Amino acid sequence: MLISNSPLFKEYARPVIQSESSRGRALYSPFVVMDTVVQRLLNLAKLETTQFKISNVSKDSFDLTIESRLIGTGIISSTIHATDVNLSFNGYNSGKMMLPQIQTSFWGTKLVVWEQRVYITNHTVCHAFVRSLIVDDNTSLQLESKRCTVGALGTSSTCDLHLDIPLKAMGRLHVTLKKLLRADKSITTGFNLNYTGPIEIDYGHCLFEFGNGSSETLLEMRGDLKMAQS
Repeated sequence: MLISNSPLFKEYARPVIQSESSRGRALYSPFVVMDTVVQRLLNLAKLETTQFKISNVSKDSFDLTIESRLIGTGIISSTIHATDVNLSFNGYNSGKMMLPQIQTSFWGTKLVVWEQRVYITNHTVCHAFVRSLIVDDNTSLQLESKRCTVGALGTSSTCDLHLDIPLKAMGRLHVTLKKLLRADKSITTGFNLNYTGPIEIDYGHCLFEFGNGSSETLLEMRGDLKMAQS
């Protein structure tokens, strides 16, 4: 009896071997099986984020810092090589950046992206994401690449990378006025924010609306938006 003709093989093994992750390799090749295993492990990877900071914002780009821990990559240690990734929000790309090389471990590994420059490809989506960081209770951003090279067990595979970054957002912050200074025609204000999540934002010049809790706008103010952990 040929194993490849058995009902069990046809139902379970053959669809996996014939998946798109084979990247054109010979059918039933051991490398195809390895590609599939690595892709499945990559699909299980999760990020636990302790810092997510947007800074140095310009018209078409900004710096992004992410401190996180990559877990769930299984018992096989692997190297995810540096690659260009798309930043996706709600299924739409908002920008591009370089993701540094990652060495995975069964125990999890620290993943740090330090002030990596993000080039905005869709301003509408980017602004929607920043708004979500401020007004929603929870949000997420995805890092995606169709040509991610992963080295494991002495070989390398080209995989689809889709890392979800779940974030505790700010949820329409309630703030307490800390200081109010007036000099000539300018006013400087400082607020305390009741927020313990990972997000920090230094977004530059913005328009602020101050309301009374009943969806009524009492005043508008322009100034720099800086939200930092204490």
